[in-house]
Amino acid sequence: MCGYEFKGEIEEKTLRVFPQISNPVGVMITLEYDKVEMGSGSYSEVYHATLKEGYTLGGKNRKQLGCIAFKKTNIPNDPIIRNSVELMQQNEYEVLSLFGHEQQRVIKFHAATRIDGPDNIPRIFYSLLEWGGGGSFRDYIFEKHNEWGCGRRKWEINDNKVFGVIKEPVIVLKELNDSKFFLIKIGTTKFFVIFSRQSKYIFAKKNFSNKNVICIKIIF
Repeated sequence: MCGYEFKGEIEEKTLRVFPQISNPVGVMITLEYDKVEMGSGSYSEVYHATLKEGYTLGGKNRKQLGCIAFKKTNIPNDPIIRNSVELMQQNEYEVLSLFGHEQQRVIKFHAATRIDGPDNIPRIFYSLLEWGGGGSFRDYIFEKHNEWGCGRRKWEINDNKVFGVIKEPVIVLKELNDSKFFLIKIGTTKFFVIFSRQSKYIFAKKNFSNKNVICIKIIF
């Protein structure tokens, strides 16, 4: 486990989750999670969680899987806003499913719930993601550096160099939040297309091979 100490009341949540959204069966699991909120967005909350003893996910038991970021999405009653939030959740699932299993990744995706609406579009209300430990990006880098044996106190982050490296990915992530995002499948190729006023990003992944990932940015 990550060494996290529960700060609030421990809650249990039983869910049918889908490591792959195309899987029509899924698997039943029970989570134990800390009621203290670790992060939040406009329509979501994130909690620290673990599998309850006796359950497995993706062939891993509680100890092997370790700590999980348990994301709960609150669906608004307003139909227009609700549709937007549901689409955002589905898009997030598609992105994490595609890129979350790569060797070089930002975060690992474990599974999500799926409840089909009358239009047969999956609604994603709960997501199980890799636990990043909470805290800031600086804290995360310090901890990683310590794991690598360099010593936490012997290294200082040069903000200009760090943010110079992550500037472009952050811009892309911002556009993922602010822009319309579509998944288009043509044969064996999946295209993720992000539309915004400034630019279009097209991510193409063919046959789900690491060697066939293409990223094209078109400036208008």
